[in-house]
Amino acid sequence: MTMIPQIFLLPTSLSFLPYLGAVLYLSLEFVFAIAFFKYMIPKANQLTEPAPYRDYGQDKRKLMLRIMHRIEEVCRITQADEKATMKRFLVEWFHVEKNRHKVQTEEPQQRKAPMASAAETPEIAFSPSSSPENSDDDDSESPPAANTNTNSTANEAIIATAEPLPTAPKDVSIQLYKQEMDDFFSWAFYGKFHSKLEKVELAELDRIYKELEDRHDLVFPYRTNKDDQQNEHHCKPRCMTLEPVQTMYRPLLVYLLVYG
Repeated sequence: MTMIPQIFLLPTSLSFLPYLGAVLYLSLEFVFAIAFFKYMIPKANQLTEPAPYRDYGQDKRKLMLRIMHRIEEVCRITQADEKATMKRFLVEWFHVEKNRHKVQTEEPQQRKAPMASAAETPEIAFSPSSSPENSDDDDSESPPAANTNTNSTANEAIIATAEPLPTAPKDVSIQLYKQEMDDFFSWAFYGKFHSKLEKVELAELDRIYKELEDRHDLVFPYRTNKDDQQNEHHCKPRCMTLEPVQTMYRPLLVYLLVYG
């Protein structure tokens, strides 16, 4: 005997309820999908102008000097090379990867060379701590310490409290270029893309570059197409608040089961 689905054994007045429920859910799912892609994602990627850093206002050079003073203090204690340590501090704010174009054109025997150990490649992570360069007790030559309160720019607070490692990377082939440094400093000090900076902000970046050159002999050349092909590494700044939010759509039912 053929089994009759239970749904068809319901009274006539109730047999439409499962269909009605399915239609209602699909309607809600459709509305949720529109809200997800048309409102939630654009809202998450919306850029907001950061509040001025309380202790320095628009004078970003003073903030950079504060960072450099603390790194220099660590180098005096650890007897590390100041220029190499400063460079490593900056490199740690970049995604560093091998140049695929150069790897593909290497000779087979070069490609079979052993991989560099962790000590020979720059660290990507950073770790805020209570080390001297993160202390609020600045010396007489340093500007007042920045107070990372809720009104401060998050980007500047992260940069100002990040700990530079006391030793420099052995891989000296890592080169930071002006274009990438422009992008990094624009994010770190202004929370903007470099193309969105105003003239006064561009002038402030020039002052920062001047301090890096005068104090640590750090100069960042312009990257060329030839550099892209010949360099061992490619570096991309980690402008975290400017990077688009990566999302994966899940049905509304998943959220109802998890959070309901």
